[in-house]
Amino acid sequence: MESLLTDIGVVFTKTIGWAGQILNLIVDTPLLLLMVAGFAVTGFVLGWVARLFRTN
Repeated sequence: MESLLTDIGVVFTKTIGWAGQILNLIVDTPLLLLMVAGFAVTGFVLGWVARLFRTN
């Protein structure tokens, strides 16, 4: 049981490390930052417009 919990902890730690590396890459590269922000804003706007049309 101890080795299983240790392995789960290692996987979790590696995953958090990879996420941090990806976020650093996105923040350090202006084009990637612009693309990620653009996708987020576009998705929000499209979802908002779809909701407006669905309710009326």
